[in-house]
Amino acid sequence: MDAALAHRALLKHDEVMKASMASRSRPISVTWLLVVLIVGLAIAVEAGHWFAFWLVEQLPFPVMFAIGTSLPTAIPALFALVVVIFVGSLQNWAVRRAYLRNFPKLGIPTEIDAQFEILPEGLRLTTDRITIFPKWQAIDRVERLAVGWVLSADQLTFLIPRASFADEPAERKFITALVGKLSPEARERSLEAAALADGSGLA
Repeated sequence: MDAALAHRALLKHDEVMKASMASRSRPISVTWLLVVLIVGLAIAVEAGHWFAFWLVEQLPFPVMFAIGTSLPTAIPALFALVVVIFVGSLQNWAVRRAYLRNFPKLGIPTEIDAQFEILPEGLRLTTDRITIFPKWQAIDRVERLAVGWVLSADQLTFLIPRASFADEPAERKFITALVGKLSPEARERSLEAAALADGSGLA
């Protein structure tokens, strides 16, 4: 049998993340985001001034003289901040949508039937396309989110959806077995998972 062709490389997390985003994302036009931002800021400033002057007229005289002069500046600035936050969330949505829409082009399925196995050596994730087998010392943290349990293993991230469990006892049993394999350091970083395993947490 021929010897396997091997290659060693130093993987840096920031470089892996940048390469992953660059290869899986598709460019999005920022023109419409810029238009929304400019129009939104113009409306925010105009509406902010109108609202500020209206609000000043409603205030008692002592309050009006105390803070009234600052309202025409503070309120438009606050409205502008709301617009910036909204446009930022809109950009994140656009990037996420473009990222997912590029999957078919790359031949990546958007849904995969996966099996997680807790083995003595590590956690094995098996699909009909790939098998990943991180060792227990590689799992850094188990975190509970609304959608499920997120496992971080070096530069990999795994999601075990909560909806995939038949019921709460099944979820508790699996997470308890999982937590039992973690290193003490990883267990300390996985407070909710450890609490569930100890019986003090609610699924």
